[in-house]
Amino acid sequence: MKILAKSCLIAIVAILFVGLALPMGTNGRGLTLLTVRLAAAAETSDASGAKLIISDAWMRKPLVSGGHSAAYLTLQNTGKRDQILVKAASPVAKTVELHTHLHENGVMKMRRLKGGIAVPAGATVELRPGGLHIMLFGVDSRKIKGNRVPLTLTFSNAGPVTVMLAVKPAAGHKSKASSAQHRGSHH
Repeated sequence: MKILAKSCLIAIVAILFVGLALPMGTNGRGLTLLTVRLAAAAETSDASGAKLIISDAWMRKPLVSGGHSAAYLTLQNTGKRDQILVKAASPVAKTVELHTHLHENGVMKMRRLKGGIAVPAGATVELRPGGLHIMLFGVDSRKIKGNRVPLTLTFSNAGPVTVMLAVKPAAGHKSKASSAQHRGSHH
């Protein structure tokens, strides 16, 4: 019976995969994009029923080695217990911190979140440009091999999980004020 159930599941996944890939084009690009999106997702759970789905994880390649970058992703807590993303680490960065953007007196400022990022049970939290994000300081570009970088996220109830960040090309030069503002916020 278990073999039959596994075979049915494999068939359903294959049908869904083909069904989703075909409308994206026959030149193979759609299939590649779908595969990358699925491969970038990670999932973690523990004995208490804590379950997190981490998807759409990416970062920009720094303009210079030793520079900084930000990582973005989506955290979905499908479990029954609240989670807090308490820290992050990557072998390509000297320091990794959890950050947010604040608007103070009409000025956008970036600040370190010392208490972590809350992911309530049943909720989805997006880390995105202009909002919550993960800062990577002192990124050694020589350690970036290919277009993926490991990032280990540690949660209050679910523990650590490593995801692979898709590395996107640098978006362009940042202003000196923006760089100084971010450097000053991590002390």
